[in-house]
Amino acid sequence: MNLNQLNKKIAALPIGERFSVSGLPDTVYHAADGIGPSLMREACISMAHYRVAKDTPREQTAAMVFGQAVHCAVLEPESFEQKIAVMPEGMARGVTKKYAEFAQAHPNQLHLKEEEKNHVEEMALAILVQCPTLFVDGEPEKSFWYRHESGLVLKARLDFANDDGGVDLKTSRFDDAEAFERTARKEWAIQDAHYRMVSGVLDYLFVGVAKDAPYQAFILRQGQDVIDRCTNKINEVAKQIAFCEEVKCFPLPPCNHIIETHYPSW
Repeated sequence: MNLNQLNKKIAALPIGERFSVSGLPDTVYHAADGIGPSLMREACISMAHYRVAKDTPREQTAAMVFGQAVHCAVLEPESFEQKIAVMPEGMARGVTKKYAEFAQAHPNQLHLKEEEKNHVEEMALAILVQCPTLFVDGEPEKSFWYRHESGLVLKARLDFANDDGGVDLKTSRFDDAEAFERTARKEWAIQDAHYRMVSGVLDYLFVGVAKDAPYQAFILRQGQDVIDRCTNKINEVAKQIAFCEEVKCFPLPPCNHIIETHYPSW
């Protein structure tokens, strides 16, 4: 399915209905119509944040490349070697002529240093050893679209979808469960509710793996109170987006909170 065909199917989607596509290239998913979880999270801050994020081209950072490589190694190991292009020794991603030539020669691959590739493989092995049953009997990178009651189309791309629900794979700078839980509650709660709403899955797990050896893994499920609050927030914000898109006005919220400084209570 090409982008034009996909967008026609999205446009015809009735309110309350959803559909999914398997095996869709990442570039087609991101180019297709619909509001994804990252954009929804910005909208939950303010309509101004939503508009800036919507109008800003998506740039691929070094951290994103590394995370995509880990995803590929865990979720699609059979294509890992074809997906990765190892840069010559001494080369770094950037704006140099040598890297530009390398990138042009490997346009559809992830560019990693040799040590980064080895690091990714070690992390992937650690995840599969610690979570041997989570990434079997399902589909990696499954894309979903859903017509919200506001009339907006929401979209989501699940890292791994199975009969029980979905799994989202995260690389984490933390190596303890409490820090991972705080990050999940603060940064991924809207994402979780968005994924559940768009895909219709009843259960969704976050699997995190620390970036440093021995690559401790964590499995987390958002609590029902978090899910309910964020679902209500999405329903509220989706209506705001629809209104703002209609009137072409994307305001910042009023600033009426004074921040007060204090010394730490040592």
